[in-house]
Amino acid sequence: MATLLMDEYPLMVSPWLAKEIGLNEAIFLQQLRFWESKNMGRVDEDGRRWIYNSIPAWLQQFPFLSERTLKRVLTNLESKGLLLTTTRFNRPADRTKSYAINEDMLLVYDERYMAEKQLRRKKVAAEKNAVHDFLSAESSSERKSQSVPTIVPNWHDAENQGSEEFLKEKGQSVLTNVSKWHDGKCHFGTLDEEAVNPDAARLQGISSRVRLIFRDHPLRDLLDSSRVYPLDVARTKALAGAWYEIFPRSAGAFQRPDGTWVSGTLAGAAKELPRIAGMGFDVVYLTPVHPIGTTNRKGRNNTLVAKPGDPGSPYAIGSSEGGHDAIHPELGTFKDFDYFVKQAKRHGMEVALDVALQCSPDHPWLTEHPEWFTARADGTIAYAENPPKKYQDIYPLNFDNDPEGIYREIKRILELWVSHGVTIFRVDNPHTKPLAFWQRLLSEFRTEHPDVLFLAEAFTAPPMLQGLGAAGFHQSYTYFAWRTEKKEIEDYLWELARQSDDRVRPAFWPTTHDILTPYMQRGGLAAFSIRAVLAATGSPTWGIYSGYELVENIARPGAEEQVDNEKYEFKVRDWKAAEYNGIAHLLGNLNAIRSRHTALRRLREIVINPTSNDKVISFTRYARPEETPDGKPDAVITVLNLDPYATRDAEVYLDLGPFGVFPRWDGGAILEVTDELSGQTFRWNEHPYVRLDPRGQCAHILSAKAL
Repeated sequence: MATLLMDEYPLMVSPWLAKEIGLNEAIFLQQLRFWESKNMGRVDEDGRRWIYNSIPAWLQQFPFLSERTLKRVLTNLESKGLLLTTTRFNRPADRTKSYAINEDMLLVYDERYMAEKQLRRKKVAAEKNAVHDFLSAESSSERKSQSVPTIVPNWHDAENQGSEEFLKEKGQSVLTNVSKWHDGKCHFGTLDEEAVNPDAARLQGISSRVRLIFRDHPLRDLLDSSRVYPLDVARTKALAGAWYEIFPRSAGAFQRPDGTWVSGTLAGAAKELPRIAGMGFDVVYLTPVHPIGTTNRKGRNNTLVAKPGDPGSPYAIGSSEGGHDAIHPELGTFKDFDYFVKQAKRHGMEVALDVALQCSPDHPWLTEHPEWFTARADGTIAYAENPPKKYQDIYPLNFDNDPEGIYREIKRILELWVSHGVTIFRVDNPHTKPLAFWQRLLSEFRTEHPDVLFLAEAFTAPPMLQGLGAAGFHQSYTYFAWRTEKKEIEDYLWELARQSDDRVRPAFWPTTHDILTPYMQRGGLAAFSIRAVLAATGSPTWGIYSGYELVENIARPGAEEQVDNEKYEFKVRDWKAAEYNGIAHLLGNLNAIRSRHTALRRLREIVINPTSNDKVISFTRYARPEETPDGKPDAVITVLNLDPYATRDAEVYLDLGPFGVFPRWDGGAILEVTDELSGQTFRWNEHPYVRLDPRGQCAHILSAKAL
């Protein structure tokens, strides 16, 4: 970066630059550099930072300039090529300009400054040497006959100086020439060899002006084209959505007086849809609906022996009643499933179905296709494991023996469910299946069923998680549930937005039917509120497991999952009780806020706002005008207390770039922010103070407008 501008305040300018371009012009550029050093404004795709400001706002910073003088300064800087302007970040009616320094042109001035500085040093040195020789002469007559020499650069101006034709035709000579600049025009000439440092002369070949020439007039024989790659554009739901997970067999289930249970049905689950849609969720996710095996069936709380009446895990798929292409008789029929899908659509929701490519020992495939499984030496089949978890009631598929046969059957099954209205598949443990299988399957679905989406439930090492995204999965579960401290959350948000965003579209789930972290076990109602806010604002896609509204936070001893887990039993819930703790209301508010703000449904545009408290986190998500329905930029600030046990206060150091505003000289308010959770309005400067009570309001979710 050029050395002629500083990043300090109060205002200082380079005398040399002021002499070359004018004092007011140098002052303006210096002020622009100051705002750049504070990370103000927007950064474009080329890494150039643009500072948005109106003429009246600039005049507040330069009270010694008249409006006429300021406009003349801007015109002069543009004509010299030192200042770039644009309105491309603005909404259509806004003609206020954004300004950026042309670093390439500034570097040319910088090189001139350094060359002149070197010449001055050589001239002074030569004059000192001449005086020394003069004084050391042996006779006074010799002294009288001598004179002090002056070093004068020998410039030879080239013809057609500064013209494009000259630059193209004389490109080779540029490597050994030194340029002079006057009124924004380039004059090429040569210096006496003694006046130029040889090392500096060699550096001319990589100087900014040479790079500028080759940028504008590239050598065509160095250009080539890459291979042509297909481009698949997924629908918006692949990026952003609000999921709600249910076990349909629990919906409407009840226990008879004799202690036996009656399963819920798909028809009963359909009655839950208005409640779910009322909280603003747009995807209802069903755990497997297929027949469940009886061999090695799991009992309550994952016990290895089931008691009479225990329904078993829906992930132990397959019995004499059918496999992956069948519906458990207790849930209903395909007619009931079609009705459920119809009602979901009526309430503005899509249906996602769990796909678990595994079998109970009773699955029809065990007899029809025994080659699809791995037999041990004694003829038995090893059950599935996903360390540290063991699934004694499940057999894994072996994709090596008959990969084509397995592929055709799985594709047939998925297309069957697509024909019944399923538009999203949540794939269980996809990392335990070959990547080549997924790559082929997802590629064909993109061609034949382009609207069907796939979510990877891959709690595995990052390379595999990202590899599944590269293979074609539209979304992925993430490690969000285990990121609970401020620094690791900030790092994870940044990683997902800027480092793995080309491979992973994240989904944040505070809990699932498999996951109940220590933070959620111990933090009570406050922890459930905090993590809901963080999931809803931290990721474009988020999800809630049924029962979250009731703060189901009691874990099975020795495990990070709920006690009396719904995977192994029917779960009857009193939804009226959820009205009193406020979680259901919070979930509805969060989804309503997300629907109003495009920024919360985008992944890449995020800035982290530092705070003075390690238990208070803040970040801003924003969307460009071309992304929003009304053509206006959108930005939302989240400030959240991560401590579920105590009130925390902090000073927030806002990154003002997404708002296009700058700090006031007097520290006054520059933003009017409205808390979308409470409806309160505040006036904030660049370092506002907040106080957040986890038992009351644990967060601010703020829309903002410039004052």
